[in-house]
Amino acid sequence: MRIIQVTKLQKCYNIEFIGNTQAFAKALETQFPHLFTEVIKREKHSVITCYQPNDYGWWCAPNSPHGLPSSTTCPTWWLRKIEADKAWDITKGSSDVKVAIIDTWFDINHPDLNTQFLKHYDPYSNVSFDSNPNRDHHGTSVAGFVAVKADGGGAYLGVGFNTKMLGYYYGLEDTRYIERAQHAALVENVAVLTTATGWCINPGYPGNAIEKLAVKEILNHGTTIIVPAGNGDGGGGCYNNGWNQRAMFPLSPEYDERVIVVTSRDINDNFRLPYENLKSHSYFRAVDLTAPGWRLGTLACTKNPDGTTNSYPYSGAQHGDGTSFAAPIVAGVAALMKAANPCLRPSAIQDILKETTDVINDATDLPGLTGTGRVNAFKAVQASKDSYKNTLDLYIKDTYNDFGYARFYPPLNMPYHYETARDKSPNIWVRNQDDGLTNRSHQEPEYSSNKPVYIYVKIHNKSCVTSSGSEKVSLYWSKASKFFMAHKLEWYKPTCW
Repeated sequence: MRIIQVTKLQKCYNIEFIGNTQAFAKALETQFPHLFTEVIKREKHSVITCYQPNDYGWWCAPNSPHGLPSSTTCPTWWLRKIEADKAWDITKGSSDVKVAIIDTWFDINHPDLNTQFLKHYDPYSNVSFDSNPNRDHHGTSVAGFVAVKADGGGAYLGVGFNTKMLGYYYGLEDTRYIERAQHAALVENVAVLTTATGWCINPGYPGNAIEKLAVKEILNHGTTIIVPAGNGDGGGGCYNNGWNQRAMFPLSPEYDERVIVVTSRDINDNFRLPYENLKSHSYFRAVDLTAPGWRLGTLACTKNPDGTTNSYPYSGAQHGDGTSFAAPIVAGVAALMKAANPCLRPSAIQDILKETTDVINDATDLPGLTGTGRVNAFKAVQASKDSYKNTLDLYIKDTYNDFGYARFYPPLNMPYHYETARDKSPNIWVRNQDDGLTNRSHQEPEYSSNKPVYIYVKIHNKSCVTSSGSEKVSLYWSKASKFFMAHKLEWYKPTCW
């Protein structure tokens, strides 16, 4: 293929043969050694059998084009798109993993939710939830994406499957938003905190020092924070109200970069919708990744204003749009990741989510503004499982998608090898002045005998064991050399230049 850049791969050929493949491969090697330096027999692998829940939302349109339901015939199409079924083969989540949702009202009697909430009231204010149709049931809809009851024979199911939830009510009459977030993390020990509420701040606002400390404490406690980017028509942050390029507060990445910001894309992996005059949801540099957020099936209150029962399958609205729904999808994936690997900290969850995404079609039209791509539940959960370690295990990233375990690296699809594409470690950077803790970008070293060069190394702990802080790191370096000679250097003998 023309897109292949590695010389060795450009000389690879695929030969299809019927018969004794082992004898054929041997004949190629012995009779044509000048043409074939290596012959590899490609094994056939069995088809992966993915878990199939029995809920209507999964089976509504399994035979539609491309193996995906359409958004009009099956409003839970997004589950197949993010490969939730493959993720469920690894884990269906755990009731020990809790997700807190700060939102409006929750219909605690909804048939798809009544067993998913650990408490039928707000744990902070003790306000009880019910099926009051005069309440804003945005929270009910959000909860439906995190962890709807699966295998119940009902209409919907959420990606978090067996994950349990806690609902926190936040309305206009209350100002204790950050206190609820603290309660969820520090009292209820939730693994993930998500929300679709918050507020926009004018461009000159420097932030609130107390809120910043609270957000950092929540993250340091081990609770992952996942928030929506906003529904700016045309892409502006904070609903395109003129204060573009900024996430909502108070759970803001401006307070801590570990806060995960999610925007949306459609069933065809378009961020800007060609059939709606390039309409989109918010995009800006703080966005980490995207998730489905257009034409989604959403849960609604089980009661209509006149007291009758909402008749749409298990009480839902056929179509819902918004990053309010994209964020809880990612929150449900994060809960599965935590079930697969309870050692994951917020920074590791953010890292894995971002580095296991699938490419969206028009990402190049908005460089650096839509995150790394669209969430893939299977890839994220698999990487989480593979990186699990119950004894102290420290590592430095060789590449951005290095999660601390042996894996196959592109482009040669083999374990780490000197012919693999050059490392671009995000964990080692050189500065010509002692400012690397605040400027984590690499500078070309300008060394002289009276001017030191500062080398910074970031170390990850992928285990459940806390580091003592006294562990030692050995750093080796070598003179610059041509790439093809790198494997011949004696790396165990440090060299000064």
